[in-house]
Amino acid sequence: MVDEKVLKELVEVEAEGDLRLVWIDPNTAVENERNWRIHPSNQTEAVRHLIFEEDGVGWAGAGLINERKMEDGWAEEEAIPTLIDGHDRRKVAIEEGGAMPFLVGSWGPDDEKAILATLDPIGAMAVADVDKLSELLEFVSKRDSVAAELCMDIAAMNNLFLGSLDDIGFKDVVGKPKTEIEEEEEGGDEVVGICPNCGEPILLRDIGDMNGKVSELQKDIG
Repeated sequence: MVDEKVLKELVEVEAEGDLRLVWIDPNTAVENERNWRIHPSNQTEAVRHLIFEEDGVGWAGAGLINERKMEDGWAEEEAIPTLIDGHDRRKVAIEEGGAMPFLVGSWGPDDEKAILATLDPIGAMAVADVDKLSELLEFVSKRDSVAAELCMDIAAMNNLFLGSLDDIGFKDVVGKPKTEIEEEEEGGDEVVGICPNCGEPILLRDIGDMNGKVSELQKDIG
């Protein structure tokens, strides 16, 4: 039986480890020389919008810093607090001004490499619950144009077709995976809209093809 108190409020407990949350000047956080992530401009602008714009959400996460202590095996010239995660957010925070939240811990060289190599990829291994993700993206996409563009990118990465395109003649296929759309219409020859760029009709099967191609492109450039 779960204590009802646990469901209503957070309960702090004693635990081993020295991971702590601090707010610091992002200029003082040194970039990691082994950082392998390349952040496209649309990602950076999405980060800026979500954190700093008036209709954003503010800080909802923290970067990660390794203190790099000599006692953990770091050479003297390397023993400088260094970023592990949060390089793009740091860049935006410097440009916008103000403090940035960081989780700070201490790891040796080998452990730092392991964190760098696996932190994001392990998170990316999660698979999407199509219904829940579609519902969330559809809701968030209505906040503003930047959020809408971000949600479209996320939808494409998860092989979904997202968006209300009634103004160009699309029927409601919001959030449906391509397999579900294809199953609804055998042959996929139904015209569901007109391309706003070329004026050609868009067939139902084109939506599935488009999502598949976008997903393949994402894999190729990722």
